[in-house]
Order: sequence, then structure tokens, then C-alpha cells
Amino acid sequence: MALGVGFKPLLTGRANIILSGLLLGFKESEIHEKMDEIIEFAELGDFIDRPVRTYSSGMHSKLAFAITAMLETDIMLVDEVLSVGDERFRKKSLAKMKELINDEDRTVIIVSHNIDTLLELCDQVMWMHDGEIKEIGKPKEVLDNYASFMNA
Repeated sequence: MALGVGFKPLLTGRANIILSGLLLGFKESEIHEKMDEIIEFAELGDFIDRPVRTYSSGMHSKLAFAITAMLETDIMLVDEVLSVGDERFRKKSLAKMKELINDEDRTVIIVSHNIDTLLELCDQVMWMHDGEIKEIGKPKEVLDNYASFMNA
């Protein structure tokens, strides 16, 4: 079967979970074991079986966070995910982040401009500016210096 140049697959949220899990190195059986947990956490309802191209950016972020959080990756890179979704989803995600951070078998790297989030979740902070490392250290000290720099 040949596919035309303009062919765009209709990858559903459920299929995206499987594909993402495989790309993260998990076996399909491991992904299926966690499927219901991922779907429940993502709170996408019936959208889980609709094409991801119809998802809002927030829905994409919720699904991506749920996949990574529930599949128990060794290293987790989180980019402003706690700023998506409604207040209830943000609280649930924050609680899950705390759980993941406290898991000694995981490394969690958070990329954020939200000082309160970084103060609450991090035990070490790296401040970068224009691609250069400005400072690495305890969150309060580094973030105070960052705030002073940004307000100068």
C-alpha cells in the first residue's frame, strides 16, 4: 500500500501512549499494564480515542506528563508542565511531582520560570541565561540572585 504525500496518520491518544512508551524503551505489555492509570491521570475522557492532532496544547501536555509519570522512567524532564490544566489538575500534578522527586530511583529535572514551584520542589537549582550557566546552588540563594538580575 502506497501512502500519498499529504498522508497524515490519525494517531489517537491511546496509540500515542503506546508509541511514546515504546520510544521510552518499555515493552508493549508493560505499557498496556499502565494504560488505564495513564488515561485516568491525564483526564482526557473520550478524547483519548480521538486524533491527538485535535488536542489543545494543554491536553498534549497532560497526556505527556501522565505517560512519563506513570511509566516510571529513570530520568524525567519536565518543562513547565505544572502550568497546564485546571487548578485541580495542577494540584494533582504537583502532588505526583513530589512523589516522583522523593523516589530515590528517579532523577527529575524541572525546567521552569515559576520561582514558587522551584522553591517548593527543588533541592538544587541551575540558573541559565542566554545559554550560559550563571549559577548552581541552593534554590533560595540562586533564585534570589535571579530575581535581582531580572529586576535590574
